Amino acid sequence: LLHQRAIDDPDSSLRAQALELLAGKGEWADAATRELLHQRAIDDPDGYPRVRALQLLAGKTEWAKHEKPFSLHDKIRELLQTTEAPQNRGWIICYHFGSLDDSDLLSEAKKWVFSRDIDGIAPYLDPFEPVSDEHLARVAQRANLSDEQRNQMVEEINTTLGWDIRQGREREDD
Repeated sequence: LLHQRAIDDPDSSLRAQALELLAGKGEWADAATRELLHQRAIDDPDGYPRVRALQLLAGKTEWAKHEKPFSLHDKIRELLQTTEAPQNRGWIICYHFGSLDDSDLLSEAKKWVFSRDIDGIAPYLDPFEPVSDEHLARVAQRANLSDEQRNQMVEEINTTLGWDIRQGREREDD
């Protein structure tokens, strides 16, 4: 019943709640539940269940370690392509980098890059638009990063997203 509600319920908040209930069970031994979350993160017609599925995937770090490398990054890129609102795309990226278990300076700084006030919260920048060198310098200053660390941070973000954040990216229509 939960699986069916997560897919077919006309109310997006009920679809998201069903996903939460499914994700909360066990220690992620159920491959069908993991696949359902992957599918909903991309295919749900409404933003809230898509984002909630992504949150649930990103929040299960023990499970994510068993996935093939970059599969979550691929899902994030796909979710960005299907998300219409620039603010929501910025939130997705800030949330993703903020949900990682890393606690080093670069990880802290990554979650600030797409927030206008360099704090990881709204208002968010559109990750499809170029991030200015000035903004990156402000992020590096707040995180006390060297120029080398700043460049490393940018390269790691570029690898995750699949494009150069200093150049931006056009949305693919396919």
